[in-house]
Amino acid sequence: MKSIHYRLLVQRLLWLLAAYSLLRLFFLGINYNEFRQANFGQIAQALLSGLRFDVAAITWINAIFVLLSILPFRWLDSPVYQRILKILFLASNLPFLLLNAVDIFFFKFTARRTSAEILRIAGDVLHQTPQLLRNYWFVPLGVGLLAWAIWKLYPNYKADKPSKILPAWKGWLAILPIAILCVLAIRSSLAIKPLQEGHAFNITPTELGNVVLNTPFVFLKTLDNETIERLHYFPNNQEITKLIAKPLSENPNPTPTRQNVVVIILESFGSEYLGTGNPYKGYMPFLDSLAREGLFFKNAYANGRRSIEAMAAIMAGVPSLMNDAYISSGFQGNHLYGLGTALRENGYQTAFFHGGTNGTMNFDMFAKLAGFQKYYGQNEYPNKADFDGNWGIFDESFLQFTAQQLSGMQQPFGAGIFTLSSHQPYTIPPQHQGRFPKGTIAVHESLGYADYSLKQFFRAAAQTDWYNNTVFVLTADHTQESQEVAYQTELGNYDVPMIWFSPQKRYPAHTDTARAVQHLDIMPSVLDYLGLTPRERHYFGSSIFGKMQPEIINRSDGHYLYINPPYYLHLYADGKTALFDYKTQKPFNEALTVQQQQVLQVEENRLKAYLQYYNNGLLDNNWYHFTNKPTLSDK
Repeated sequence: MKSIHYRLLVQRLLWLLAAYSLLRLFFLGINYNEFRQANFGQIAQALLSGLRFDVAAITWINAIFVLLSILPFRWLDSPVYQRILKILFLASNLPFLLLNAVDIFFFKFTARRTSAEILRIAGDVLHQTPQLLRNYWFVPLGVGLLAWAIWKLYPNYKADKPSKILPAWKGWLAILPIAILCVLAIRSSLAIKPLQEGHAFNITPTELGNVVLNTPFVFLKTLDNETIERLHYFPNNQEITKLIAKPLSENPNPTPTRQNVVVIILESFGSEYLGTGNPYKGYMPFLDSLAREGLFFKNAYANGRRSIEAMAAIMAGVPSLMNDAYISSGFQGNHLYGLGTALRENGYQTAFFHGGTNGTMNFDMFAKLAGFQKYYGQNEYPNKADFDGNWGIFDESFLQFTAQQLSGMQQPFGAGIFTLSSHQPYTIPPQHQGRFPKGTIAVHESLGYADYSLKQFFRAAAQTDWYNNTVFVLTADHTQESQEVAYQTELGNYDVPMIWFSPQKRYPAHTDTARAVQHLDIMPSVLDYLGLTPRERHYFGSSIFGKMQPEIINRSDGHYLYINPPYYLHLYADGKTALFDYKTQKPFNEALTVQQQQVLQVEENRLKAYLQYYNNGLLDNNWYHFTNKPTLSDK
């Protein structure tokens, strides 16, 4: 074996490292608005820190290639064998380079690196491939050019180049230390636990953690993410329930109103696009009118950045505190008590409506798990000519269909509606093109169309016998691309409208619309508003009409958030905490006052209680009977 093979191996891997660094620079440039609060020094630190994650991912992906490149056999010098190695090198790395490149443009939709969860929604991805290629054709083209460059610049073995010949036994002996180096490179740590995604966020500001990361690393790390870590912050479940337990109903004297309820989830309708609550006109005039006439909660937050997370949070009060969305995780078979179940047990007919392809994001499956008796998707819609060519049926048409189906349901009924036309690629029906303001970013025009479709739905509903006896709850699934600096903050990433609208103005007295609310609060609030007591409940969320203190729990950029105005708390992967001012969203950098130290301790304990309840409750499948079923640590 010749020593040149070791040098060639290092050179080949260094070319990959250069490619990853180039993609990181593109990622930073395209998504700069997300990181604009960072200064030059902080960005430089993030770029350098990213090399550690790149080395780990590259070594992991190329482990077999590394081994085959150093086996001390005679055929190592063969042109055919070297050609096979070159093909293996490109074939192994091309999918991960593509994955890394795709995230450059899709990060703005999810605010996180793509995980292995994408494999669980592979059908949706394949279904959307044609429109994705139409709108993002330059991504595979760019990766193709990068692959071509790697192929051309790949250091080839030249038999006639002088090189020291090593005895075969030295070649075999070298395999062990090289294997150890590879393991260390993948682990990137001598500690008990290897390098984790959360380590990337030990940086200031934490948002730069997504610059530090690369998508192949996150993807590989989450391949076996069906299990989560059992937590032991507290010795037993009773200690946890003392901190976070809630009563079945927060209304001491519930009187059922027998009103219908319709919960509408509006695709990508972030608060930034409203006129209400903002010093500008906005792009959703009809939703603005509902905000003025109903109860408008300005300080409302989504519990995730993806539609699949919003569905679980709104319809069953399930937060997003792990890498995988609950709907597509290995825990989807756990016991669940959703809004549909609670309504059905109280004599309501229930149905869920989403104009997308049946099976998209597992919405149809989850709607059944959440207790909705019927599901209406693209398959149930009668006129396939209204297909938008991408995701499903145009909002205007499908919402009219929804109004018709609701009119055929026995009252009282409970319904969930999820719109879709304001989803990328933001398709507008031909008859409406040019009708709505184009705005300054791609989503703006489609918001105008979706808002118009919502107006037509309410106009049709107003002609029915059920309209006046119905309360409508409207919110967005998540935020979208931002151009307003005021919303380009950590909390701004989750800022969505929440509006309660009753045609008869039936609102609970003394409702505090300035309080902080979240998606998790919708289910208990609906039941409280209707005067219904659920048979069982978990401890996430509380009624916005009750007297429980407002609190929001979220997972953001590798750390956890606990929001309880006028403060909010960060809990980082290494166990450290930081207290922030809710209004300014800035940390208290100086020594905390005695009062602030007390707040920090209380909020840290409550957040840790929620996290242990979430993780251990999932693992033991006992969210709804947490105090009655011992954990492994209790046995």
